[in-house]
Amino acid sequence: MVTANKDAKRPEPPKLDGRTQFVKQAERVGVTAAIALALLGAAYGFGRYQTASRIDQVEQDASQARQQAQREFDGLKAQMQDVQQKLVRLEARRRLHLALMALDARNFGIAQTHLDAAKQLLLQSKPADGTALAKLAGSIGELKIVASEDVSAERQRILGFVDQFDAAMPPMDPSKPEIVPAK
Repeated sequence: MVTANKDAKRPEPPKLDGRTQFVKQAERVGVTAAIALALLGAAYGFGRYQTASRIDQVEQDASQARQQAQREFDGLKAQMQDVQQKLVRLEARRRLHLALMALDARNFGIAQTHLDAAKQLLLQSKPADGTALAKLAGSIGELKIVASEDVSAERQRILGFVDQFDAAMPPMDPSKPEIVPAK
């Protein structure tokens, strides 16, 4: 076993001239700078990776939210179209009543105008072919009011149209509204 002499002096490194010392210091600074740049690059790359994964998650969430909003929009759009069709049909029903009132007042031209408007409104509401409302629009179009003293036949036909209309589109139950209020 080799024992070290505590009193023995370490050998001194050889003295370097100024130029060699400068080169050694430059090497140390270069190595330190290279290590620092490597660490900085690794930290930057890790940060970019983390951010990219977060961005992907946020984009995926936003895409799902967009799809959900589109489905809700499509549902509301269909509901709005149904409500608009009902509104046009109810206006046609109103025109039938106005035709009755004009007929009772002996305003035959106005009564015919209201009947024509009722037919057009029913057709605008786009009833399916062969349905009661589609047939009713055709029947209304066939009636031509002629000025006369006895309007009971025309009045009965218009009342028949009203009855057919009410049978095809029964009144809404007030305890069960069809339109749900917005949340």
